[in-house]
Amino acid sequence: GTGTGVTTISTALSITCAGITNTGTATIGDAGDNIQIVYDPTPGTDATVSGDLIQVVTTAGLNAVAGDLVYVANAGGANGPVVALADADAATTCGAVFLITESISAGNAGKALIQGVMRLDSWTWSGANKALYISTTAGDLTETAPSGTGEQAQILGHSLTPDIVLFRPSPVLVELQ
Repeated sequence: GTGTGVTTISTALSITCAGITNTGTATIGDAGDNIQIVYDPTPGTDATVSGDLIQVVTTAGLNAVAGDLVYVANAGGANGPVVALADADAATTCGAVFLITESISAGNAGKALIQGVMRLDSWTWSGANKALYISTTAGDLTETAPSGTGEQAQILGHSLTPDIVLFRPSPVLVELQ
């Protein structure tokens, strides 16, 4: 850093507090009053993330895999909220949503992305800056906005490349009439 009493630190880190993990690069500087978490916009390998994570528990019968879109099905307990596959067909299966970041066996705990950047090589988005929505296929994201009566529209983020998304779910959920 520069200046009297100014220290600038920039390093890759992972911070976990109360079950929520943030991964990225932290820059602390400007006399200690400037704190930034910088997400990696180009994760280097399949199923990697840079962002805020939360521990979740999958429902009985749900063997979740990286990229599954889940919603909070009930409060759960010490290991995190219980999640099930999100689906745009009903308001009760949308809202508080996360992206699973690893394989999680049914009824077990694992990590999910609250917000940030994720790469999944099986994604094939049509280009950059495409809005992503909850699909009517349970657990999937889609570039196609729901359009049927009673379906739920919630923007989840945008594609950065064909296999990388910026996941920042909107708190706004709209039921189509």
